[in-house]
Amino acid sequence: MYTAKLVKLKEVFTIAGKDRIVAATMNELGDTKVIISKDYPLTDTYIYFPPDVRLSTDFCEANDLIIRKDSSGKKIGGGYFDDNCRVRAQKFGGVRSEGIVVPLNFLEYLRPQHERVLENILKESPGYTFDRLGSTKVCEKYTVRRANHRPSKFDVYMDKLDNSRFYRIVPYIRKIRYELLAARRNIKELMESFDPYSYNKFFPRHDDTDALKHHLSQLPINTEVTITEKVHGTSAQTGKVLDPSVKGTLLRYMFGKDVYRFQVSTRNVVLKTGQVCDYYKDAFRWECAKKFENILDGEQFSYEIVGFTNNGRPIMEPQPLSKIKRDVNIKDYSDPMIYTYGCEEGQCDIYVYKYSKMVDGKMQIQTWDETVRRCKELELKTVPELDRFIYDGNVDNLLKRLDKFMANDTLLPSTIDKRHITEGVVLRFNNEPWNVFKHKSWMFGVLEGFNKDLGIEDVN
Repeated sequence: MYTAKLVKLKEVFTIAGKDRIVAATMNELGDTKVIISKDYPLTDTYIYFPPDVRLSTDFCEANDLIIRKDSSGKKIGGGYFDDNCRVRAQKFGGVRSEGIVVPLNFLEYLRPQHERVLENILKESPGYTFDRLGSTKVCEKYTVRRANHRPSKFDVYMDKLDNSRFYRIVPYIRKIRYELLAARRNIKELMESFDPYSYNKFFPRHDDTDALKHHLSQLPINTEVTITEKVHGTSAQTGKVLDPSVKGTLLRYMFGKDVYRFQVSTRNVVLKTGQVCDYYKDAFRWECAKKFENILDGEQFSYEIVGFTNNGRPIMEPQPLSKIKRDVNIKDYSDPMIYTYGCEEGQCDIYVYKYSKMVDGKMQIQTWDETVRRCKELELKTVPELDRFIYDGNVDNLLKRLDKFMANDTLLPSTIDKRHITEGVVLRFNNEPWNVFKHKSWMFGVLEGFNKDLGIEDVN
């Protein structure tokens, strides 16, 4: 998702009042638009970088992409990237640009160190993704707290070996190292599997949902699709799961006694009883977990917590609107905009988006309809369902149908609370219990980007 992709241009569109740039779509990314030079030939292969990717400083400097300023701060040359080298969702001439596209020769600065790797990438077909050449990172996911990638000593040594007469042994050395690291990870995971406060097969972690635009060509045709609203909150999981500790395991296998424990987690950390996460330092997660006290043994729910912490802090960072007021009407929203979802200060709420339960000794994700049914029984809220239809394989019609639920060219409000916009939608292909893709609103991405420029980032 946060990688470079080889692409072919599909169509170009002129921009009113602009004679040096045009808008373009790509064969591999549906209706995603980028702004490019009008001199880019349609027949060439290009590199696409999506929003919220951090380009390496070396990549930007080698291709003169960073803004150069004089002593007074006036721009005197370079490209349009700040020192943080973050790819943004922004407008040029009033036209949306969702990332950047550059020619393949932008990688030529790496030829002295990675000639063989570079030649292999240049031979790849459109759709190929990458984030590095050898040890050298070309791009990575942008986070406020992390600087550019630094290669390990091992990778640096492998680069030197790759450029010597012994280059043929490099793949074998890398393979051996990979297998040794994998073995070490397996041992670590085995030890952690007996820790009740870690993710395990009975309390699996909820992985990030892939973006729709990266899967448009692989969507299952003639399949029922359910559209739900994407809720902007902090992720949590709660369940009554089998105790994985040594004691629980011995009771289960030696005496046939299943011991269940009530478990609560953030996206990345399983919490001990009463423990608060380091970021919020507030017990609001445990207040929300009380809503799940009546669930059955072997059930697990993934949900978003929205609103405010107990001390009144907004769970998700407010977004300033001042930079977009010339493009859209902001009069219906406060500035900054707070994602309240019907909550007042000091209150929070939950919206379930996934439900799993133990079946034949394994945790299995349940269908959306079963999730809604079970949540109604428990008087739990689910993320709002917006639409349901059969997908016929027409990508353009699909994206048009989704557009009416998105805050793209207008600030469309959430269906839950009119005081803020909708983050976007989630598509659930009902051929499998968890065949799911997210599709974020354009304006949400722009506002989220402004916060990152200010050094503010939500922790989900």
